[in-house]
Amino acid sequence: MWYSSGMALAACVLVWSVAQTDPVPDKVAGIHNLHLAMPGLWSGSGPEGDAGFASLKKLGVKTVISVDGAKPDIERARRYGMRYVHLPIGYAGVPADFPETAKISSLAREMVEIDEHWENLKLANKAAWKTPVDHPDIDPPHEASILSQRYQAAQKGSSAAKELQQWLGDARRHASDLEILLRKRKNTEAVGLELLEQAFGRMAMDCTRCHAKFRDTPSKHLR
Repeated sequence: MWYSSGMALAACVLVWSVAQTDPVPDKVAGIHNLHLAMPGLWSGSGPEGDAGFASLKKLGVKTVISVDGAKPDIERARRYGMRYVHLPIGYAGVPADFPETAKISSLAREMVEIDEHWENLKLANKAAWKTPVDHPDIDPPHEASILSQRYQAAQKGSSAAKELQQWLGDARRHASDLEILLRKRKNTEAVGLELLEQAFGRMAMDCTRCHAKFRDTPSKHLR
């Protein structure tokens, strides 16, 4: 399988590609049996040499998931801006002791929680900081409060890089600032939308810089 910033290649390999709407090419240099398994997921053989990796790069592939026993060409993949995930499965099928789930670090689990509540907060932002009509379970100040707590838990419960620790602390403070403003507004105090947007913007910038350095590039920090 192969994945791109959005796509993947399966069979011998899976890949995720950016060009999700492009037609499947008739012939692709260095790749056999290529087909689009689903939007964002290509299936085909393993890439052969520079020609194969160059073809994957043109498709927008960012991740190659290899499910056969062949040794991944990791160095060549890196030269083309891709990463490998190797999950070797024999011809007899998936081993009975193959783990159903992977062990996830406490920091990674916190980040999943943070992601979910950040999406809720964005919905509240679109609803002018009111409970969205189609999401009556979302209370804006409560979502900001949960985010502040989750950032604090991530900061204290991980052995991440010092810089990441500092950024998590910044994110916690900014989430807390937004929570205070939202609670004041909910209690009919005069809090303008401009102040709320500024506070929300600081939180968005926290996410952007952290993702750029620690999430969107192969890293050991979330392990």
